[in-house]
Amino acid sequence: MVDPKDDPTSIGNILLSMGVVTREQLIAIREEQAMEEDRRMGMMLVRKGWCTEEQLDVALAAQKTMRTKGKVGQALALADIAIAQKRSPAAAQRRERIIVKAAQAVEVCALRAKNGRA
Repeated sequence: MVDPKDDPTSIGNILLSMGVVTREQLIAIREEQAMEEDRRMGMMLVRKGWCTEEQLDVALAAQKTMRTKGKVGQALALADIAIAQKRSPAAAQRRERIIVKAAQAVEVCALRAKNGRA
């Protein structure tokens, strides 16, 4: 099993990359996790007021995408994180461009595989 502090898809590292929590807050929460019954980091951060439920929801969605959709999913999750950080239309437009390019790449790979040119 990967240590959460070394796992880029851990909730703590996603929230850190979103700029929601600091490294010091993550260290403190990890120490507290060892002593609590409910050891879910995200909920602990919300209870402390270091993260909102909305921010946690964005991080959980990004985590799910990163863990289930491979490299394309990671790119999409990073785009979602950027949108959450900036809440700007430009970030949303960049995400749409990433989705279009990813879809095109998948389509090209599928055609090559179909034609035996992987």
